[in-house]
Amino acid sequence: VGAEDARTAPPPTTAGEQAEAAIRDRALALAVIRQALADATATKLYDPRRSGGNARAVTAEEREEARLFLTGGGQWAVARRLWCDAAGVTPEWLERCAARMPVLEPSP
Repeated sequence: VGAEDARTAPPPTTAGEQAEAAIRDRALALAVIRQALADATATKLYDPRRSGGNARAVTAEEREEARLFLTGGGQWAVARRLWCDAAGVTPEWLERCAARMPVLEPSP
């Protein structure tokens, strides 16, 4: 379903449709958290000045933003709490997971 389809699709009306929508929303939120963990811990950084590249590589800026999402305060903490709520996990759980990842120091 494309973004345009999602905007024009009627809201779920039956209990089954509502449950399916809730499952999709939770899966999306979990995917966002999973991607942030992957980006923050990426060891290969993409350098746009070099040819080729790696599909699993992230830019230093993306890695830093993911690190801030997982550990930062202020607006990052608010975003983390909202995504955790949508995913059905506690922000404290995610923060404990992030704390066990030694590569979450700021980028040089």
